[in-house]
Order: sequence, then structure tokens, then C-alpha cells
Amino acid sequence: MRILHLETELPSTLVPLNSAMLNIARHRFAILMQLVYRSESCRERPSKLRSRNRVPFEE
Repeated sequence: MRILHLETELPSTLVPLNSAMLNIARHRFAILMQLVYRSESCRERPSKLRSRNRVPFEE
């Protein structure tokens, strides 16, 4: 409802708003893919991850 109201009220801001939303969606998708890739690579070598995570907790 808010998007429809915004379109009728301020049509000039519609294009920048959509491009900004697309950029945010693209950025979030890139972060998501990085997290998936990291978790998959961590699954292949979990001992490296464990030793890396153990150090700050011991200090």
C-alpha cells in the first residue's frame, strides 16, 4: 500500500527508489553467496576453522 501511495504522490522518486532497492538486493545476494561459499569451504576443512576460533576465547 505504501509503494502505491508513493507512486501516485512522488512519481519522480520512483526510478531512484527502484534502482536503490535493486542495488540493496544485489548487495544482500552477494553477501548471501559469500556466506554460503564460506560455510561450504569450512565444511571441507573444519579443523582449520576450529583452531582459528579457539584462539580468541582462550586469551
